[in-house]
Amino acid sequence: MFTDSRFEKFTGSPAGPRKNPQPHITIGRSGLIYLNAAAYKELGRPGYVTLYYSGEDDAIAVEPTFPPTPESFPVTKKQHGWAIHTSAFCRRFRIRVSGTQAFLRPEFKPGILILNLRETDSISIRDPA
Repeated sequence: MFTDSRFEKFTGSPAGPRKNPQPHITIGRSGLIYLNAAAYKELGRPGYVTLYYSGEDDAIAVEPTFPPTPESFPVTKKQHGWAIHTSAFCRRFRIRVSGTQAFLRPEFKPGILILNLRETDSISIRDPA
């Protein structure tokens, strides 16, 4: 086991598609919420979602919406996963994240996904010191 204290162990996983991946969801500084294929499937493969925010819990709720409403956000295919462009939602609720954040414990409930903004980990590339 490597024990040099000058090094920090990487506890993430390799990027790219994997067989039988766990749900993985991120949010970026621009408000882009990204779901891998497993998370998208768990959510029910929606074409549109409605978003809710709890300031008390600092959490986002994502609800699949059938059929879409004027408040619905489209879910679009992007690379190996799916994206929800939420910049207007983030501006409205003053949600700001520094760099890309991965949700540590996305909570799937029947018909809803809860994303706790207090339970994230930065996956951004560090700026040189």
